[in-house]
Amino acid sequence: MDHLLPKSKWRALAYEWSNYRLACGRMNARKNDSEDVLDPFDVQDGWFALELSTLQVIPGPGLDAPIQQRVQDTIDRLDLNDDEFIAQRVEYFESYKSYCDDMRGIAFLKKHAPFLAKELIRQGLAQP
Repeated sequence: MDHLLPKSKWRALAYEWSNYRLACGRMNARKNDSEDVLDPFDVQDGWFALELSTLQVIPGPGLDAPIQQRVQDTIDRLDLNDDEFIAQRVEYFESYKSYCDDMRGIAFLKKHAPFLAKELIRQGLAQP
């Protein structure tokens, strides 16, 4: 669990359920006490995209400048394009490509790497 608004700055919200977000330990540590990470409850479809040639997370196309900056700040703060994340995306993408049947592959991705699956579909490289 992570505090969306850090308890070091917002002590009154330290025990408020509305301030808790589920996060893995790595994301919790990277966010630390910063307040520039987007609230996952506020993120809308299309705000984050995937550059398929590099498998890097990027701001989605056509965003207003303030939202685009907040998305980029979140990507940077959480280091969503570190070597470990890229390697994990490569592994899932290679597993997807090894399936003979596209529908089985996309079902696999939807279960194990839903963001990658969604981006392949959005970019017209897989059937929904």
